[in-house]
Amino acid sequence: MTIIVNGSNTPTAGAVGYGDGTNLAFTSAGTTGQFLQSNGSSAPSWVGAPASAMTLISSVVPLVLQLLLMYLVTIYIKLFLIM
Repeated sequence: MTIIVNGSNTPTAGAVGYGDGTNLAFTSAGTTGQFLQSNGSSAPSWVGAPASAMTLISSVVPLVLQLLLMYLVTIYIKLFLIM
């Protein structure tokens, strides 16, 4: 797919479109593990996630899944065993 807006800017796979105040522009593609960081009025950039963020995610996700499983088991018990 080719998008032409305000000239001949064409995105590549993995690029993200953003407005620079006048034109539609595209970032380069990021790499695995990066996230898009806003730089105020400047173009956004791809940056690596700090190790502390990845530690937080790896500790929170199992807890959320455990709570979800407990909720589903409770619903199952209420629907099928109490009736």
